[in-house]
Amino acid sequence: MQLSDFLSDTDKEKYVRSRFTPCRVIRRYCIFTAPPKQKFLVISCIKAETAFLVINSKIPSFIVSKKHLCDCQVLIDKSSHDFLDHDSYVDCTKTYYEDTPEIFKELVADTGNLKGEVSDSVRKNILEALRNSPTISSGEIGMLIAAISK
Repeated sequence: MQLSDFLSDTDKEKYVRSRFTPCRVIRRYCIFTAPPKQKFLVISCIKAETAFLVINSKIPSFIVSKKHLCDCQVLIDKSSHDFLDHDSYVDCTKTYYEDTPEIFKELVADTGNLKGEVSDSVRKNILEALRNSPTISSGEIGMLIAAISK
């Protein structure tokens, strides 16, 4: 049970709206992974579509051997993020986009998928990794940095 289980639908929407912000972590079933599975995602920018960065348990093997990509993996430590079971990595080499109203609707239906925010140090490291990302366009980097910096 969680506090939001006792809220009206209107209050659940307010609860989600107040927490649906850049650098908030959510848990969501992702069909873009192989195989599809539940993942933690960092909200990066909210417009008609919401941009996410994926949190991985470990750095994917195809990235480990490429320094320019490995430098874009940001450690997110369990000790500062109680929703994690172990240290993990925010992948700042690719963003994923989903329809914002759909995400919002899912979170209102299950507010337990709203997790905490990334710590200030992780936010700072994400910004640095995005600035140096060789795989995200400069226009997209600017948009993400502006949203995360607010």
